[in-house]
Amino acid sequence: MPPPPELWTIHADGEVLLRLSRHGVGHETPITIPELFRESVSRFGTYPALISKSCENWEILNFNQYYEACRKAARALIKLGLKRFHGVGILGFNSAEWSIASVGAILAGGISVGIYATNSAEACQYVIAGAKVNILLVENDLQLQKILSIPQSSMETLKAIIQYKLPIHEHDKENLYSWDDFMELGNSIPNSQLDQIIAEQKANQCAVLMYTSGTTGNPKGVMLSHDNITWTAGVVARDLGLSHAREKQEVVVSYLPLSHIAAQMLDIWVHMKIGSAIYFAQPDALKGTLIDTLREVKPTIFLGVPRIWEKMQEILRDPEIQKANRKPLPLTSLRAALGRPARETGRASSESSPGGAGFPLDQPLDDD
Repeated sequence: MPPPPELWTIHADGEVLLRLSRHGVGHETPITIPELFRESVSRFGTYPALISKSCENWEILNFNQYYEACRKAARALIKLGLKRFHGVGILGFNSAEWSIASVGAILAGGISVGIYATNSAEACQYVIAGAKVNILLVENDLQLQKILSIPQSSMETLKAIIQYKLPIHEHDKENLYSWDDFMELGNSIPNSQLDQIIAEQKANQCAVLMYTSGTTGNPKGVMLSHDNITWTAGVVARDLGLSHAREKQEVVVSYLPLSHIAAQMLDIWVHMKIGSAIYFAQPDALKGTLIDTLREVKPTIFLGVPRIWEKMQEILRDPEIQKANRKPLPLTSLRAALGRPARETGRASSESSPGGAGFPLDQPLDDD
């Protein structure tokens, strides 16, 4: 008989004691991420969920399609040999594939492990080994080559790699799959098998491993339970006064690293809670295209760290930009740049970040 849960654990397959209050937000019944997702789909099924730009056109997945894609990815991960409480690593820029792989990993009984795209090969190896990553998703050939430079003997748990953006240059590598091929792998896994895995999950078990970027030594990992994520998503949505899609759908531009708790909480978990529409920025967003995306999408919520606000101010001060707009743009507001007001979530959350991670927004995003 397993020992009773304690307040903390260092084991990925461990369980923690959940403390509930008699009143207030602390009395809510703990739920798992699959339960939150099913609730989301039942409420927001046909609303836009994930929106990505391809050849100048926006491609939309609604919540029904998003959920089915996550289940398909989960079955593919099971087919590839994902073990319970082992990691699915995701190395790359924000995208629909990133979100689908992350949620799919959890549905399949694994642990979602975001890896900073800027990590060195050594830092990637450290995370892969520490999180016992079975399946690794990489964005492109640049990230793939980084992983291939690591000796296989240093990644003993790794069984397969999926490159989720084309083109693929390595055609002779064993256990390397494109995104489309990966998504078809699980066709032989019955839905009943996946449903059984989902049914066995508990709110007090680990769902996500969140690592630091490793700028001051090896990356440091923190285990987040289902309840930690689902409860925090609700509290963040409430405290920021966010609307549910049936009232008024919030619009978010996803551009800060999903491997960080602040962006992941807003772009994946709060999104799931309130039914917001997530538009994925271009990979070169922080090199200048973010402003273009913001103008086009007109987000109602915008999460920013100080350097982002500074870069926006620099762009708005540019004489050519001023000239193009025919009149000076006020530098203290996003209204002129975006076309309508946005909630400045970064400023509103300067004391503590979404997710309760204590991320001070007066420091670099990837600061350890």
